[in-house]
Amino acid sequence: MTRNATAPDNFALLAQHIEHVLGVRVEPTPNVSVLNDLPAFLTGIYEFTPFQVLERRCLAAVPRDASSLSPAAIRKHFDVVASRSDALCIYVAVDCGATMRSRLIEQRVPFIIPGNQLYVPQLAMDLREHFVRRDTASPEKLGPAAQATLLHVLLQPELVRATPLGLAERLHYAPMTLTRVANELAAVDLATSTREGRNRWLQFDGNKKNLWMRALPLLTNPVSRTEWVQMPRADVDVTALKLAGESALAARTDLGAPSIICKAVSAEGWRKLQADAWTVPYREMAHAEFQIWRYDPAVLSTSDAVDPLSLYLSLRDRQGDDRIALALDDLMETLPWW
Repeated sequence: MTRNATAPDNFALLAQHIEHVLGVRVEPTPNVSVLNDLPAFLTGIYEFTPFQVLERRCLAAVPRDASSLSPAAIRKHFDVVASRSDALCIYVAVDCGATMRSRLIEQRVPFIIPGNQLYVPQLAMDLREHFVRRDTASPEKLGPAAQATLLHVLLQPELVRATPLGLAERLHYAPMTLTRVANELAAVDLATSTREGRNRWLQFDGNKKNLWMRALPLLTNPVSRTEWVQMPRADVDVTALKLAGESALAARTDLGAPSIICKAVSAEGWRKLQADAWTVPYREMAHAEFQIWRYDPAVLSTSDAVDPLSLYLSLRDRQGDDRIALALDDLMETLPWW
């Protein structure tokens, strides 16, 4: 990064690079309130630009003078940002040698060198389900936001017609996200999109079981990964997190509860929780099993367990286990439209 390069110039290069590599457009974020929460010493070191990639809030950090920064210092600066904001901070520089890039990776600093390299593992994990694969050997899959929206419709017996804006408010998504969701659901014939004046409406099949069966090949496991954890502090409260996995299935059916409790958490929630949770490699060492979900598990649930449809999708690959298979059958029969 040279002294005379500007943040807007670098941001434009960043946007082009992300679109070229990941195939998604970068949306500028007009709300810059996050910048007001940053300490002055950091805004003197970096020019920050908030932006959004699909549902993920990010913060591009362009150094004003990269020659004065070490990877360890950048890591400490980003830790300060993380304590003030849930936005993913990404180091952006146009001049960055191989040694510097290697040391940034060692420090686990997300970075983008426009036209050269993108190292943002968190972003790749969050986005991978958004990409529609055109492989004729397998069906297209809904992205996380589209899947959460469809499951919400299925879980509301009377809901057969809604505007994208209304769904965005219900599910706490940005209106722009639901515009993409509406296009996605209409493209795979799971909703009919019409316009009445200035309003766009989505019409869904009133036969919820039929809609579920049509959607099932396009739905994916909501769990992106599982972590075995120890909770080092007794005052860390995770009771608000939803039961998931076999714990949730036991709460909703006659299945026996597992010996270790399983909880679901969004990717954002997991990032906040990691300061108080130690991951361990083996179940025998753990106090709990945490599932990190592709969408917020709380938004679809009205009980202390995850919603039944997401729960089914998270466990359907285990139907070779007779206990799980029978319990999943019982679970689906609790739905009013089954």
